[in-house]
Amino acid sequence: MDFDVRMHQVDLVNALRAYVERRLRFKLGRHAGHVRTLKCRLTEQDSITGSGAKLCLLAAKLVPSGEVIVVETNRDLYTAVSHAIERFKTALQRKIERERSRRRSRESLRHAIS
Repeated sequence: MDFDVRMHQVDLVNALRAYVERRLRFKLGRHAGHVRTLKCRLTEQDSITGSGAKLCLLAAKLVPSGEVIVVETNRDLYTAVSHAIERFKTALQRKIERERSRRRSRESLRHAIS
């Protein structure tokens, strides 16, 4: 899996980058082989108004095809990252299971027709 973590208007660059990569490796675990590339964008929204909302965007290209995109906002950047990774894991598992179900249904139809 290829990581790309980009930060815009965010402090704690090295510590946050290490946190994101560690959480992703831990949460994805055995499903990491299904992810070809993963882009993580961290930014602060509405910095002019001072609301302080932080945005975490995860976009992944999957093996052999497909993609998963998750966007999470929160006042705390670490919470936004954590929630985004959890939602990403759930979406990835759902996509993998759908693909398995499709393959199983195609295989069972082949055997029924033959």
